[in-house]
Amino acid sequence: DTLSQGLVGLILKLEAVDAHLANAHVDKAQIIITQTMTEARSTLADARNAIGNLRESNLEELEDSLRLEISRFTTATGIPCDLQTDPTPLLADPVKETIVRAVTEGLTNIAHHAQAQNVSVNVRMKDKNLLVTIQDDGQSFDADSIPSGHYGLLGIRERVRLVNGIFEIQSSKGNGTVLKIEIPQ
Repeated sequence: DTLSQGLVGLILKLEAVDAHLANAHVDKAQIIITQTMTEARSTLADARNAIGNLRESNLEELEDSLRLEISRFTTATGIPCDLQTDPTPLLADPVKETIVRAVTEGLTNIAHHAQAQNVSVNVRMKDKNLLVTIQDDGQSFDADSIPSGHYGLLGIRERVRLVNGIFEIQSSKGNGTVLKIEIPQ
């Protein structure tokens, strides 16, 4: 989802450059070109990360993988993110991968849409279920009316379903958003 959003943004900026050049607004076109080059480099880095993620066959331990994703998020955005984990039983690779990918996508959505000041990720066990929450204090959204072409949350929902889990979104004005995942162990 992030990669496609980046490409759409590049196309829109190039169309704006074309319009400015057609109207002889060369200075405005040059400013947009400079911005677009930076954005293209960022989109290329996202694509390389996505390809690298597809090639990973063995995930590190869950907590280490989550700390790495959170560190990337905080470094890129400057938004603090707290990780709380309980000891977990030995998890199957598909479950670990689902959790890491869900947290990564959740953090990506927060970075792009939430305007959050604080984020937390919590992983714990309750009644033989693995519970994961990704919470932000940013602006909320209507989870029932996500525009077409946005596949990140749908991807989380599908990954969680494939490991027999439940995915829930809670988002309310003034309270930010909470993504909840529950996977039986």
